[in-house]
Amino acid sequence: MSMELLGFLKLDRAYLVYEEAKKRLRRRFSSKNMHLVLEALANIGDVKTQEIYLSMWRKRGDNPNAFLFFEAYIFSYRCDSRALRKILRRVKNRIFVADIISFYYGHPHSALVILQNVKGNDHPTKECGSREYKNSILGDVIIKSYLYMGRKIDFSLLQRHHVTVDVVEDIYGFLLSIMSGEFEGYDLRWEIALRKSYDRGEKSTLMNLWMYKAFVELDVFSLELLRNTYDSLGNRFASILAEIFLDFLTEKEPLDSSSIPGDCGFLQVHYGLMRKYRFNEMYEVPDELRGLGD
Repeated sequence: MSMELLGFLKLDRAYLVYEEAKKRLRRRFSSKNMHLVLEALANIGDVKTQEIYLSMWRKRGDNPNAFLFFEAYIFSYRCDSRALRKILRRVKNRIFVADIISFYYGHPHSALVILQNVKGNDHPTKECGSREYKNSILGDVIIKSYLYMGRKIDFSLLQRHHVTVDVVEDIYGFLLSIMSGEFEGYDLRWEIALRKSYDRGEKSTLMNLWMYKAFVELDVFSLELLRNTYDSLGNRFASILAEIFLDFLTEKEPLDSSSIPGDCGFLQVHYGLMRKYRFNEMYEVPDELRGLGD
C-alpha cells in the first residue's frame, strides 16, 4: 500500500491542471485566472505556494480583497486562530464560512444551520469562484458535518443545493464506513473513493482519506509519510492530525497540547481521545462531535 500511496501523492492530473492555470495567468493577470491557480493549488493541498500567489495578487491585483476565502483557509491550515477570527468577519461567502466552522472550530451543527439559509444554487458572494468549486466545497461540508455529528446523512440537502450526490457519496462512503463501524465492503469503497478522487484531480481529498485508512490499518509508515508531506506543503492542521494518529499507534512521546489552538475543536477532540485511550485520562467527546468519538 505504501508504494501505491507514493504514486498517488504525485497525482499527475492535479499538477497538469495547475500548470495550465499558471500559463493562463501569465498570459493575462486577472482575478478569474488567479482563481484557477489558487483552486488548482487547493486541490493539490499546497498551502505554501498559495500564499506566494496571494501575496502576488495583493501587490498587483485590482482588488486586494478578492480572495479572502482562500486566505481564511490558509489561516485555518496554519492553525493561526487569531488571524482566522479576524478574516472570517470579512468573508462574504457563507459556504466557505460554514466549512471552516465545521472542520476547524468543530461546530458542524452551526455549519449546517448556515447552509440551510443558502437557498438552492444561489450562493451569494462578491468573491471570485467557479460554481463547480463552490459546489464541491458545499458537498464536502454537508457530508463531513453529518459524519462528525454521527448522524445519518441528509442527502436531500445535497440535492436541494444541486450537488452531485453520487460523486460525493462515492468519495465519502469510505469514511462513512469507518465512522459507522460498517466494514463490510470496506476495500471496495476505498477503491471507489480512490478513483473518484483521482478522476477529479483532488490530491488533498485523497490524502485526507488516506490518513484515516492508514490509522484504521495501523499503518505507521504511511502516517509518517503523510505527516512529512503535509509539513512540506505548509498544512500544519493536517500535520498535527497525522501526529495525533501516530500518538495513538506508537510509544513515542505524545504531542504537547500547547501545539493545538484552544479553539480548534476538531483537533482538540482527536487529542482528547488519544490521551483517553493511551493514558486512561478522563475525557468526554462533545455531543456535537460524537461521530469522531465513534
